[in-house]
Amino acid sequence: MADSARECIICYDPLEDVGELRYECGHEAEICAQCARAANETPRHMHRCPKCRAPRLDSGIRRWEIVFNGGRPYHVIERCQVEEGESLLEVYLNADAGGESPPAEPILRVNAQRIFVGRDPYNWSVQWLPEYEGNSLVVQGTEGWLYFIGEQIFILDLALGDEVDDDTVHTSMMGNNEVPYPALITKHNYYLLAEQVVIPRSVIPLGTDPYKVYYDNLPCCPLCDASLPARRRKEFNERYVRYYKYDVIRTRP
Repeated sequence: MADSARECIICYDPLEDVGELRYECGHEAEICAQCARAANETPRHMHRCPKCRAPRLDSGIRRWEIVFNGGRPYHVIERCQVEEGESLLEVYLNADAGGESPPAEPILRVNAQRIFVGRDPYNWSVQWLPEYEGNSLVVQGTEGWLYFIGEQIFILDLALGDEVDDDTVHTSMMGNNEVPYPALITKHNYYLLAEQVVIPRSVIPLGTDPYKVYYDNLPCCPLCDASLPARRRKEFNERYVRYYKYDVIRTRP
């Protein structure tokens, strides 16, 4: 079939000047040059693989949409590496529901040595969609600080003797109404970033939802597991539940 008979998968115009989209799944798609230029200016979830819906792969750039309660308060871009093992991460305020334009400049810039992308590796979510990847982030800056980017943006202090490394996991399961439940899992602790709570790893087996364990053991709460004796719930909180220190940079818009 002649090239002129083929159509762009996005705008359906005849393919004359051919561009290309690549996806994280490894698939590729031919599109018109105009749509290819537009794709490079939009968030990754705006263009997905027509075969499996995987996000678009950008050369040297990664993008995430922070999700909370059905909204997308922040747009995050990781620029290509500025030095070996270091990249520039920028956080932008998204337009609000009223259509007001967000500031053109980022509200936060971090020279990052590690970026822990919020995912759901243990299938805890009520529902998980491809665009939920990166619904929250934990970023280790080159100066050593840990930044949480989610409902709010804050600097997190780990418990004494704890640290992040390449084996650290950042889960960010999606609950009802598109409310994430982010948890940073280090060698020694679970950090429940929606509750400012830290619980030892030794208490909760890996693969078990730490939020369920925490809520089940609340001393007096509609979310607690009423089948557990009140004395046991109280003992769990007194022995294991601690609160980490954090400094808020920005609250949810």
